[in-house]
Amino acid sequence: MDEVGACSHVDNKSIRVSLEDGVAIIGISRPEVRNALDSRTIEELHQTLEELNRDDKVKVVILTGEGDSFVAGADLRELERFDSKSAKRYVMLGQKMLSSMENMQKPVIAAINGHCLGGGCELALACDLRVCSAQATIGQPGLGLGVIPGFAGTRRLTRLIGVGRAKEMVFTGEPLSAERAMEFGLVNWILEPENVLPFSLRLAEKLK
Repeated sequence: MDEVGACSHVDNKSIRVSLEDGVAIIGISRPEVRNALDSRTIEELHQTLEELNRDDKVKVVILTGEGDSFVAGADLRELERFDSKSAKRYVMLGQKMLSSMENMQKPVIAAINGHCLGGGCELALACDLRVCSAQATIGQPGLGLGVIPGFAGTRRLTRLIGVGRAKEMVFTGEPLSAERAMEFGLVNWILEPENVLPFSLRLAEKLK
C-alpha cells in the first residue's frame, strides 16, 4: 500500500496511514507504550481523520494498532504531569477527535488486534463496525485510576450495549474477553489475530 501524501503532517510516526483502492488504513504506531494515547497522537489522529474525510479517493477507513495492542488507554506518563488545565485540554482534544470519527461520511472499521482499554475502547465505540481478535480484551478500567471515560465514552457505551452492561463495565473496570464483548454486543466479529486485518479489508471492499 502507498503512504497517503495528504497526511505528511505526521512526522513522529505515531500515526501511519496507507491507501489502496479507496481503503485507508490508519495504524496507531506507539507499540513501545501499547499505543497509548498522548495529546500529540490524539491531535494527529484528529487531523488525519479530517483529511481523509475530505479526500474523495477514500471510501472506507480502517483503524488499527501496531504491535500486540489496539490502544491500551491514555499515556499515563503524560497524565502524571497534568494540572487541571492540561487535563481539561486533553479531554477536549479526545472529544473533538472522536466526534470527527463518529461524524465521518465514510464507514470506519475498528480492527481490534489486541488490548482495547480506556481511550482505546472509546476509539472503538466511535467506529461504525468492530472486528475483534480472539485474544483481545476490551474494557474501561479508569475508575481504578480515579477517572471516568472522558471522551464521551459513557454515552456511546450506553447507546451500544445498554445502561446495565455499561454500568458493569465502568463500575467494575473488569476487561471483557472477546467472547464476552460479543455477548454484550460490543463487537461484531471475532477472529484469530492474524485474520483481523485481512477480514477488515474484505469487509471494507464490500462497503465501498
